[in-house]
Amino acid sequence: MMRPTFKTCPTCGSRKIKLATGDYRTTTRGRSIVIPDVRRHECPTCGEILLDYEAVQQIEEARQGGRNPSRRSSRSIKRGA
Repeated sequence: MMRPTFKTCPTCGSRKIKLATGDYRTTTRGRSIVIPDVRRHECPTCGEILLDYEAVQQIEEARQGGRNPSRRSSRSIKRGA
């Protein structure tokens, strides 16, 4: 999949967007988690972080505990319904 190139910050209009890779910190279900090696674009002027589809997928997988969110386990399906 082709990664989009962000040239202008949607928040402040800066054209100084930089590509970065590193830890991404977020909170899920009341606990903090760190996802390593997330590639993103950052605005050094206002601090905005821009994520592409692959980065969002990586973060969501980590938030789901490594489970594929599109697959449901047999335990989550009600029997007899």
